[in-house]
Amino acid sequence: MKRGILCILITGILLLAGCGQAADPEAVSGRAAQIAQMLRESKFSEVLAQGDAAFQAALPEYQLQQAWCQVALGLGGYREIVDTSITSQGGDAQAVVTLGYEKGGLALTLGFDREMLLTGLWVKSADVQLAAATPTPLQSGIQEEEVTFAADPALPLSGTLTLPDGQEKPLPAVVLVHGSGQSDRDEAIGPNKPFRDIAHALAAQGIAVLRYDKRYYTYPEAGTALDSDLTLREEVLDDVAAAVQLLRADERIAPTQVFVLGHSMGGMLLPAILAEDPDLAGGISMAGSLRPLWEISYDQNQELAKTIEPQLNRQQAAVLQQQMQQVESDVAVLRSLSASMLGNSETLLGIPVGYWRSVEEYRGDRWIDTATQPLLVLQGEADFQVFPDTDYPLWQQALDGRDNARCVLYPGLNHLMMPSSGRRDTGDYQFQSTVDTQVTDDIAEFVWENVG
Repeated sequence: MKRGILCILITGILLLAGCGQAADPEAVSGRAAQIAQMLRESKFSEVLAQGDAAFQAALPEYQLQQAWCQVALGLGGYREIVDTSITSQGGDAQAVVTLGYEKGGLALTLGFDREMLLTGLWVKSADVQLAAATPTPLQSGIQEEEVTFAADPALPLSGTLTLPDGQEKPLPAVVLVHGSGQSDRDEAIGPNKPFRDIAHALAAQGIAVLRYDKRYYTYPEAGTALDSDLTLREEVLDDVAAAVQLLRADERIAPTQVFVLGHSMGGMLLPAILAEDPDLAGGISMAGSLRPLWEISYDQNQELAKTIEPQLNRQQAAVLQQQMQQVESDVAVLRSLSASMLGNSETLLGIPVGYWRSVEEYRGDRWIDTATQPLLVLQGEADFQVFPDTDYPLWQQALDGRDNARCVLYPGLNHLMMPSSGRRDTGDYQFQSTVDTQVTDDIAEFVWENVG
């Protein structure tokens, strides 16, 4: 779940320390490029090792990782260093490295002393204009076209419909539903594009796939304007319904053979989506959960705290303890939300209560018994965001005895259903990979088994 603590704590950090004679500008530029590469490769401990004692004492590894994740993960694939500027003042050197990505850029500010040790680091988003990347050629046998649809006429959405070449009869189709946060149609995270991978793999097996840019990815100001009135209905559910209707109206698609695949939070919402539209042919939950989102966030916080506590000094550990106490308090309120007297604009876990009320309304365990269509549940054993030892058994229990439901647990796959690098943090997503072919083969088999 992208809204978890792993990536939302901070947007940037600025540390100031050290002094001495400024280093040679060319040497500083080369050193800055080296550190930028370490960050892009998620080598956060190696970055810290480049700093002086004050830098290392002030900055825990987890905080560096969170700062980088918050800015970098939503930018798509890395393209190039756009610019590097060097300044000197009071014996220190400062480098500002602007990095260009597919969907924007970031500015990395680095401070150095005369021994070329890091004394400061600050990362923030930056406006970058890059030439359009050369599109990756489609594999033979599939085609893509741009589509537009709208649940709200004032907020039309763009998407991509992927089709097999040469279809002779109406096709089964799958709508892809994102996780939390504001994602593009590929659900790009770092250099990885899981929705594109799934669309291409299924189209190669004769199945049409619709993926689209999420509403508040396209119109962020509209989401901001709703503020505490924002719910899962506006963020996700209305647009899913509109996407399904677009497919049903397409003469190339069999209207009774439309499926929905929900990833992460989309998988959590899948039971509600199926229950609200009983004419859907079936659903696939990929790294989803039957628990409400706040329980996932709570577990993520607990796991992160256990991981980072050994890295902290006494002062940092005290701050962490205060943060965890607040998490405990907020989640306790959320667990009894229906009886709460809080107003919608008040916040818990940094999110308005009005939004949490919609999470309560559409939580999967409330809808799973009403969602009677065929169901395929997919989970990666190396998923550290939705938990295979907690969430996967809940699906198995809820679906026990249903002959039209199946659960599959994949060894070694992470939250993106890609092979894990072994990291149990968001740095795992910085390693370029693709959705495992066994996953897409299982999805295709499920669709063809249930097209009637």
